[in-house]
Order: sequence, then structure tokens, then C-alpha cells
Amino acid sequence: MQSAAQYGLNADHLRKIIQATDDALAKMRQLNNNVTTQASALMSANQSNSGKILNDRFSVWAQDFGQIAGNLTNLNGKVKGLLQLSLQTADDAASTSGQGQ
Repeated sequence: MQSAAQYGLNADHLRKIIQATDDALAKMRQLNNNVTTQASALMSANQSNSGKILNDRFSVWAQDFGQIAGNLTNLNGKVKGLLQLSLQTADDAASTSGQGQ
């Protein structure tokens, strides 16, 4: 795994990225809940061909949402791993420099 410094990032940058991604995912999940609720109401009220088309579109939405949310969660996990590596490297460097004294 590359180090955070190779990307021009420090631990504070990584923490901000992690928090911003978590916040965005929370907002996305709330939006998805709203869409799902509306979709259910529309499906109940509209049993025609247009209702079937809407249902198909909502199915695509649900699949796309799941994939995007999963990808963001996976990416955020990688950033968390990069942060841990960065912190571990800093701790190792500090303990190594302290041993020579």
C-alpha cells in the first residue's frame, strides 16, 4: 500500500476525507430511504403500465445506489487503512528515533 505522504496527504487530511465520506453516505442513505418510501407509495397507487415502468426504474435506482454506497464504503475503508498505516509509520519512526538516544 502506498503511504499517505505519497499522495500529498497527512493524517488530518485523511481524517477529513473519512468524515466527509461518512457524512455524504449518511445523507445518501437518507435520500435513498425517501426515494424508497415514495416508490412504495407510487407502486401502490399506480398499477398500470406506467407503474411497471416506474417500478423498473426504481429497481435500477436501488441497484445503482447499493453499488455506489458499497464502493464509497470500500473506498473509505481504504482511506482508513491508509490513515492507520500513516499513524503506524509515524509511531515507528518516533520510537526508532528515540532508541538511538
